[in-house]
Amino acid sequence: MIRKLAKYYHTIKYLKPQQIFWRVIRRFSKVNLDAVSGLTRRLQQQPFQLLQLYPQSMFKNHRFIFLNQSERTKQWNDSALPKLWLYNLHYFDDLNSHNADARLDAHCKMIDRWIDQNPAPLGNGWEPYPLSLRIVNWVKWLLRHQQMQHDQLTLSRSQSLALQAHVLCQTLEKHLLGNHLFANAKALLFVGLFLKGPAADRWLVIALKILNHEIDEQILSDGGNFELSPMYHAIMLGDLLDLVNIITAYQHADCKSLSNKCLMLLPKMFRWLAAMSHPDSKIALFNDAAFTIAPTLAQLSDYATALGIDAPPALDSFLHLADTGYIRANRDAAAVFLDVAKVGADYIPGHAHADTLSFELSLFGTGIMKGPFAVNKEYPNWNDEGEYEPTIKTVPSTSHVSIWNFYPDPDAYNMDEAEYVVERHRMTRSQMRSLKSRPFFRNESIDDAIRLGEAYEKKYWEQ
Repeated sequence: MIRKLAKYYHTIKYLKPQQIFWRVIRRFSKVNLDAVSGLTRRLQQQPFQLLQLYPQSMFKNHRFIFLNQSERTKQWNDSALPKLWLYNLHYFDDLNSHNADARLDAHCKMIDRWIDQNPAPLGNGWEPYPLSLRIVNWVKWLLRHQQMQHDQLTLSRSQSLALQAHVLCQTLEKHLLGNHLFANAKALLFVGLFLKGPAADRWLVIALKILNHEIDEQILSDGGNFELSPMYHAIMLGDLLDLVNIITAYQHADCKSLSNKCLMLLPKMFRWLAAMSHPDSKIALFNDAAFTIAPTLAQLSDYATALGIDAPPALDSFLHLADTGYIRANRDAAAVFLDVAKVGADYIPGHAHADTLSFELSLFGTGIMKGPFAVNKEYPNWNDEGEYEPTIKTVPSTSHVSIWNFYPDPDAYNMDEAEYVVERHRMTRSQMRSLKSRPFFRNESIDDAIRLGEAYEKKYWEQ
């Protein structure tokens, strides 16, 4: 009993009083679902810059890929699927992903199906964080497709967007703070500018108050995010670009100071992300971080350029990011990243991992390169008579090999002594059968492998 009380004490002592207060309030509060009236579309003053920063996640036959996990589902709250995967389903990131315009009809149907099958305030989709990300994605999507006919932009979608903002305004994650509360406020600002009316004005006032406070709190003096994760820093950098983008589009006088604050912070935030990115533009995986979740440095730089913001400056050979606790050093073909940071932030350590005093090292700007090989490349060409006569040129080719698929000579003490290396390939059954025509492959072993099927189970670090 004493040990349990001690755990509670050492957890609670780091929380801010407001976190405890709002956690109690949430347990006893109920959401008001009264309809929001008097709202219309606000008139834009300038175009909203539309960049598709995320990979496609929605495919045919109700198949979705989130967190490297592919599933087919028509259910929004399938208890057999992980909660975080379902959160991603409710985010609607695919609305603004690569080649999204080709899936416009599917997106319209998906939005309408969500409205029909997710009554407020039930299910994962009405929790504040997925609610926030979905509101932003829906607003971006609606801004991109303003040219659609009125019957496609149905009244029910605008009414749903207003109801979602109404619910979010009552369920702000003040008990968590950090990136969750920031995402809540960003969503309220987006919908508060997109719609016009008394309720929208109220959402805008709440959003501006929270965003101004949280930006001051969460962006440290060296430009890094206070949760000390390169991935979450990249997400927040994209958030600030989004804020500048939509404020510029609507030119709302009350938002001008927030836009100026973001513009002041963006250069050092870019500098921090550049410092924490390997030469191949991939982030260092310190604390809660993974690839493909946040936009890359190159994508964010393109976004900034589209908004008329200068690209990040060149880096020094040695850089100490004192406030966030990271060191980057370059020498010749090597770049090293050192984590000498504390767990942060004290009152919201959910994105901190046990990697203090760890490091990452990048050689020659990438992981493992295969090649160069001489390959024949076909260049389209038509003669004067209109006949197709392609030009064939021999060009060098290289490719990247994942470290998890690379197996050097086990008898060698170092790569200089390695007589050969093996690359593991994922192959289809037909590709396996084609190996029979190549020398030194055993037909019986290939048939046995096809008959037995895939037997390899991913290790935890490969998930």
